[in-house]
Amino acid sequence: MSADAGRRVEGEAAHQGRIGGRRRLVLGYDRLAELDESGLTMREIAAEMGVSPSFVCRALKARQRMPAPAFGD
Repeated sequence: MSADAGRRVEGEAAHQGRIGGRRRLVLGYDRLAELDESGLTMREIAAEMGVSPSFVCRALKARQRMPAPAFGD
């Protein structure tokens, strides 16, 4: 099989509306923050939400980096 054949298959899949890769994980990030604020460990939060502890760690770090919304202007 040539390299062009692989590209053609990907092109056909995209043309048919199929998208490759893993589905996005949809979670309630507010719930994740609530559990964190309640004092649970990352492992306990992960078990509660059905995700890995490393995901919890990444999600909480990303949430901390987000700027707070500005009110008033």
